[in-house]
Amino acid sequence: MVDDTLGWTYFRKGMYPMAVTYLESATARDGTARRKYHLAMAYLKAGDSKRGRQVFDEAMKMDPKLPEAGAARQLFAGVKQ
Repeated sequence: MVDDTLGWTYFRKGMYPMAVTYLESATARDGTARRKYHLAMAYLKAGDSKRGRQVFDEAMKMDPKLPEAGAARQLFAGVKQ
């Protein structure tokens, strides 16, 4: 999906609010574990750690073996709720 790819590109460029916009759209259409992971990371980097944690937890319930999960857990562990 184009929205997920574009959103993740914005994320990688550090443009987190734009990333959130596109990743929310992608997740609304098809909420796969990977898309939810992308959205969770964008929320976290955009300063919304609470929503990021919620979406990350949803992604982990869908696919606990998601390859990126370890790195994300470390990031969320360092964030105060």
